[in-house]
Amino acid sequence: MVDSVAPQLLAMREVIGTSWEPGDGPSATIGKWLDFVGGAYPDMAAYCRSVLHMEYFQWCGMSVGYCMAKAGIRPVFGDKDTDRFLWALAWLEWGQAVQTPTPGDVVVFDFGGGDQHVTLFDSDAGGGYWNCLGGNQSHMVRMTKFSKSSVKGIRRAQAATAAVAGTGAAPAAVAGGSRFVGGGMPLTDAGLASASKKLGVGVAELWALSFTETEAPYGGFYADKRPQILYERHIFHRLTGGRFDAAHPDISNPHPGGYGAGGAHQYDRLAAAMSLDEGAALQSASWGIGQVLGENYAAAGFGSPQDMVAKLFASEDAQLDAVANEIISDKAATALASHDWKTFARIYNGPNYAANNYDTTLRTWFEKFSAGAAPDLKVRTAQLYLLYLGYEPSDIDGVWGKRTKSAMNAFQAKAGLPLTETLDDATSAAIEASGRAATGAVLVAGGGA
Repeated sequence: MVDSVAPQLLAMREVIGTSWEPGDGPSATIGKWLDFVGGAYPDMAAYCRSVLHMEYFQWCGMSVGYCMAKAGIRPVFGDKDTDRFLWALAWLEWGQAVQTPTPGDVVVFDFGGGDQHVTLFDSDAGGGYWNCLGGNQSHMVRMTKFSKSSVKGIRRAQAATAAVAGTGAAPAAVAGGSRFVGGGMPLTDAGLASASKKLGVGVAELWALSFTETEAPYGGFYADKRPQILYERHIFHRLTGGRFDAAHPDISNPHPGGYGAGGAHQYDRLAAAMSLDEGAALQSASWGIGQVLGENYAAAGFGSPQDMVAKLFASEDAQLDAVANEIISDKAATALASHDWKTFARIYNGPNYAANNYDTTLRTWFEKFSAGAAPDLKVRTAQLYLLYLGYEPSDIDGVWGKRTKSAMNAFQAKAGLPLTETLDDATSAAIEASGRAATGAVLVAGGGA
């Protein structure tokens, strides 16, 4: 798989060439950026509208803020205009201060005479200069060399840093946890190895569990970058003492069932429950690649249901780590490692596991993967990103087949790349860049998206 690139830097690369100069009048492109930020972060909406129709403003901070929002990372936004993302110096109060930049870090320059600038670090150009990618650099989004002697500060987003490392840190939940943004980062070699080591099992056991728990196409995320979920109305009933049963029997009911369609419909049910009791609602759904029940957030290694959901929205690595933590907490790791499928199924799936053949399904998947059919992570990563981009690669199974090749070729044709029979590095990188930049859907109390 290609090296990971900070998603905010990928987002900036997507808009290279955007230009806006004094005298051009209001920019439709910048207007769309403002609309996106205001939509992603409602507390910033009025601020974005207040500058939407300006003839021109210094827009370096806008470009950085927009790309952070596209990456699911909250831009700087304080109480005053000078504390907000349009103001270059405001970024000095954002994220974590670092001494040496890595690609995607925010760099603030002070050129003297009240002339400041904010941009994203790309690479060291040598000779005391850095290549930085940003907006309003000669009135355009472009790569520019800046002298290191003019650096005022370097700031790093903790969520972005963790995403590059593949550890699954999440975009921040907004408005006290009532909004979560789909990040959709695919499973990495590091994430798979970490869970394997933690549980003392091979990767075949992990793949078997993932394919048993998730529905087709078997990824931890839907096409809109939100985690696979199943909302359980009987758990919400129990956690809320049944006080919503009479008015909302479809989402609060002592009897299991009433699931309806999967996918977006489950998020509609969850969002309706969140508008009644957010914490109980988030605990009443099972999440992601291993369908960890929100009620088990502490066993899965999180401090709150909101913390768990925010991180599981970000990456499959975080989802798999939550699975491993829950298995260890439940003392089911030994059963999984020894392939005692019935004992593991009873502990992890519940006493009624035999009703849906959970143990035999798990064993069947394990036998397939242990025989050498484990997913190719490079192919699987491309499949998941192609899914986000609206193509149809079939299952997210890491297997190179006709439908995956057809989806890849459709992407190549649209991107102006040569059509190939296999997934080459250039196409892989282009798919990943476009997939990361694709906007993830959100979860909001009262509305699924």
